[in-house]
Order: sequence, then C-alpha cells, then structure tokens
Amino acid sequence: MKSVVTVLSSASRVPMRMAALGGLLSAVLLAPAAAASGDDSHDARIKAATEMVDVCGERGQIEAYFERTANMTVGLAHQQISNLSDDEWKKFSDIVQADLKGNIDSYIAFTIEEYAQYYAVSDMAAVTEFCRTPAGRKVSDLRTRMETETYDLRERFLRDAVTRALTDAQQKLQSEVHPL
Repeated sequence: MKSVVTVLSSASRVPMRMAALGGLLSAVLLAPAAAASGDDSHDARIKAATEMVDVCGERGQIEAYFERTANMTVGLAHQQISNLSDDEWKKFSDIVQADLKGNIDSYIAFTIEEYAQYYAVSDMAAVTEFCRTPAGRKVSDLRTRMETETYDLRERFLRDAVTRALTDAQQKLQSEVHPL
C-alpha cells in the first residue's frame, strides 16, 4: 500500500516558491505613479504586478485551480488507499483542501514575482487598464469560469497526450531494437 504522502506528492505537484515579503511590502508603499514616472525597478514591477493580479481577478482563477487540484488529489488518493472509513475520508479530504488552499497566497506571491521578472511596469499597467474595461472584466470573469469548468478536460487531454507520447516512444524503440 502506498503512503498518503507518496500518493499526494505524486498526484499534485504545484510549483511554489515564496516571494520576498519585504519586497512585496515595500512595493505596496511605493508611490502609485511608478508607471507614469518610468520607474521600472524591481519594487515598481512588484507593485504593478500586484495591482494587475488584483484588478484582473487572478485570485479567483488561482482559487478555482487549487479547488480542482485538491478534489483531484483526494480522488486519486481514494483510488489508491482503501483502508479509511467514511469519517476518515471526510477528515482526510478536509485536511488536503485546507493544506492546498493554505498555499494560495504563496502561489500568488510566486505569480507576482514571475510577472515582475518578465514584464515591464508599462506592460503590466496596460494589462491592468484593459482589465478595468468592460471587455477586460469579461475576460477575467470568463477565465475563472473556464478554469473551473474545463479543468478536467485539460487534465485528461494532457494525460492522454503523455500516454500517446510514451506509447509511441516505446513502439518506435521496439521497432528499432527488434525490427520485424
């Protein structure tokens, strides 16, 4: 029987790293006109990325992703671990949900750091302004809904693509090693 840790760690690997909290705090305290003044420092990019994430509704998208990931993880564990009662499964599910949801802020900090690394303040300001328009709000709202509604389809598509790639590689290797 596989351990719970083995099942959970192999079922869902969400890349996480903590952003420097000092950088985030100092970014919040920066002058709001950083984009207009041409300031493209790391602190200004962190501030612009934070605003973009907030205005464009990425928290909802990330929360939806984590919710689906937690449900998938519990489902996979349930298939592989058979010695828990219904009450134990409920507790197990609650623990997994809380644990994964407890990483949302860290994941958002990771996302902000990524945006700050790759985008200029002016680019993030333009995206933020778009997200404030009716069309931008619609895109943000639909992305959250799409994340929730299509998670299973995307996960299945990727799993099937990986299975096909592995099967193709195995068949090609066998035909080269053992030609008919």
